[in-house]
Amino acid sequence: MTRLSSCFFSALLAFCLAPRAAAAQVNSDLGLSGGVMKRITTGADSGVSDPGFGPTAQLQAHVAVLPMLRVGLYAAWDMSPMPSYGTRNFYEGGIHVKLTPPLLSAPWKTYLYAGFGGGYVRQDSYGMSGATYSPTDGVILEIPVGLGLAYQLGSPSGGRGHHWELFIEAGGRFGVGFIGRIYDPNDTATSSVCQVTPNGCLPGTGNFTGQDSFALSLSAGVSWSN
Repeated sequence: MTRLSSCFFSALLAFCLAPRAAAAQVNSDLGLSGGVMKRITTGADSGVSDPGFGPTAQLQAHVAVLPMLRVGLYAAWDMSPMPSYGTRNFYEGGIHVKLTPPLLSAPWKTYLYAGFGGGYVRQDSYGMSGATYSPTDGVILEIPVGLGLAYQLGSPSGGRGHHWELFIEAGGRFGVGFIGRIYDPNDTATSSVCQVTPNGCLPGTGNFTGQDSFALSLSAGVSWSN
């Protein structure tokens, strides 16, 4: 009877202490980053200039589902300038997954991330050859992937408790879906100067500026974990 009572109270004590131990682990984070991105287009009309480097910013949040795995959401923006054509702005969001294997000693850690998201794309109007071309827009579906390196500020407690982290990320984005006029080679920006045809004077169209099939980025940021 005494041995049975001891086992019962030991189990009860372990049950009571388990939530406190779990609460001491890192179970969520919120991060903000900024950097530079270059998008790479495919299928553009001959003579269309490649997009240049532009700024990017991202807000992301995760919760831990396993000791090394966190799942959350991201919201991002980037600007993609295109010489002689309208600048494109991307407003995106989606699912974000982060895997943190124990490869480095505290206060350093490295991680891999991936996700799936979509976004709204708008290309500004532009002028060319005496004509003004209308804005265009559309929707893109993307798969973000990348590698990150983080440094924990304060006491290197292995990630326990509230703390700040500084991080850098090298990433890429794969375009897997393209919807809308900006991505339609047969229905691009409309010219303010009409074209004379047997059916009359019809609005002209601009060159197709391509699909955003891939992007490279480098960013740095700060995150708050608990």
